[in-house]
Amino acid sequence: MKEQIEENIMKTIFKILFVTGFLSFFAQNAKAEDSLNPCWDMVLPHDPDHGFYNPDSVLYDTCLCKVKPWLPPYCEYMYAKQWFGIDLPNGALNIPQAPRDSIILRNWRDIDSSFTDMRAGFENLENVFGNFVFKKVYPDIIDTEKIASRYFNLRFDNYVKIDSASYLLHQIPDIKTEGYLGRYDFIKSVNDSNDDKLNNFNIIPNPCNDYIQIHLDERFINNDNIQIITLQGILIFNEKISELNVKGDITLNTSKFSNGIYFINYENIIQLLIVLH
Repeated sequence: MKEQIEENIMKTIFKILFVTGFLSFFAQNAKAEDSLNPCWDMVLPHDPDHGFYNPDSVLYDTCLCKVKPWLPPYCEYMYAKQWFGIDLPNGALNIPQAPRDSIILRNWRDIDSSFTDMRAGFENLENVFGNFVFKKVYPDIIDTEKIASRYFNLRFDNYVKIDSASYLLHQIPDIKTEGYLGRYDFIKSVNDSNDDKLNNFNIIPNPCNDYIQIHLDERFINNDNIQIITLQGILIFNEKISELNVKGDITLNTSKFSNGIYFINYENIIQLLIVLH
């Protein structure tokens, strides 16, 4: 197993080096076709075969950003429609259980009327940025003891400035939010197999700040270790599932992690984690 992990990590490092050399070329040739602002351009093209991941067509302002938005100093003029992560309190949106692959969308007007301040906050968000919907992330989880049962992704109809929308979300009473979920990357997944396990091994939020929640489908949980490894190959976290005392949801504190890229390994399935404080 150790050899396989090392091989997967080396594959990823190679892809980082490979992609960096061609990043400028691809970015210059990936234009946002539906943008009215001529300064807006794709952060990255969506070209998974070559290691570029931008399925939500995230944009940045080339006229105001002096460097590429993933390089320090990080550019604040970035725009997206989806997804912004929110954790609603119990009882705010009561949705029946459905299969995992169901697409369940709701409007803020569907929030229980007893959450007056929360509804007013979402109404203000709509007044500023236009229409949006909530999408339930895990329709099959209804156990209110699990945070995954209350986790929704928010999608706007129009492009919004990411930090401005995140700021307003943080002002809404009674919800928890990590703001924009950062669904763009220039590293292709290192997992070429085990797709079923990979699809049920989720990290929220990613990029992260103070914490992450790892959701594992209960079908795949055993007593193997969760490991976190730095880009330099240093093992900084290594705990057995049984010692974490969880049943599918693992919350880890990342507040002391340095900014950068990490590998999270479970059963030889490796996910990438980006930490940005």
